[in-house]
Amino acid sequence: MLEKEWVGAQEEDKASSSSRLLKLAALATAAIVIASWVPELSILAAGIIVSAWAASKCFGSAGATSTSDDVSDLTAPERPGVIMNRADLNFNNTSSEKNAESFSLESGRADRAVILKEIRPVRWVSPRTGWVKLNSDGSFVPGRGGTAGGLVRDERGLWLGGFVMNIGACAVSSTEAELRGLFEGLNMTWNLGFRNVIAEVDLESVINLVTNNHQRKPGGGALEEMIEAIRELSKRPWKLELLPISRKANSAADYLASLATDYQQGRVVKLYKFPPGVLPFLLRDIAGLP
Repeated sequence: MLEKEWVGAQEEDKASSSSRLLKLAALATAAIVIASWVPELSILAAGIIVSAWAASKCFGSAGATSTSDDVSDLTAPERPGVIMNRADLNFNNTSSEKNAESFSLESGRADRAVILKEIRPVRWVSPRTGWVKLNSDGSFVPGRGGTAGGLVRDERGLWLGGFVMNIGACAVSSTEAELRGLFEGLNMTWNLGFRNVIAEVDLESVINLVTNNHQRKPGGGALEEMIEAIRELSKRPWKLELLPISRKANSAADYLASLATDYQQGRVVKLYKFPPGVLPFLLRDIAGLP
């Protein structure tokens, strides 16, 4: 009996080790893709591959040794600071995974959104071929105001563009910050020329506000202005799907939103190259890790 239990435990350890090896192999593959995309990061890619190999040697019944995501001391693209043109609309400043609903805003008919049932993913999932994915996020801290950030990636998970915005006191709630992030992200994605777009946000109430049929209230303030602005964007000639995503799977956008405090309040800063600190999140998403 004891021999059977020992054999069973040994087989379980082997299965666990195999699972870890597969994850490390995926991470190494992602590193190679990034290196081929941005040659300047070949040193970083090599480091990730070596770390993966070294960690594989440490597998045993006690588990694996984790590797660090800290890349602050490695060569990476310098932080860009190109100011993107402000949107034409000036906002009025007076004012556990379960089945989730996703909304298709095809043909720009936000008032006739198609509701699609699906499982909200616990990891980032790349868009289908021919589409791009926008992930945006907003943050609000009482007394400090709001920030927003977002990024666009292709079906390989590669960076196509991003933005950060220090909203400041113009945002008075997390919902307003999230809405502003979604608006600026959609505006940027349109200006980049993409017409088949999946947009993901981690606050489902934002999706409900944009897709429900309530009429705009006179004097509704910034919240109503932003909802209406997003609806107007959806009426442009493109295919747009608005989906919920878990907060953990939206970590790249969350990181960008955290950077916005370093920039001038009220400006949208377009990121042609990704900031160095977001690289671990990009690699993790490319590898399909939760």
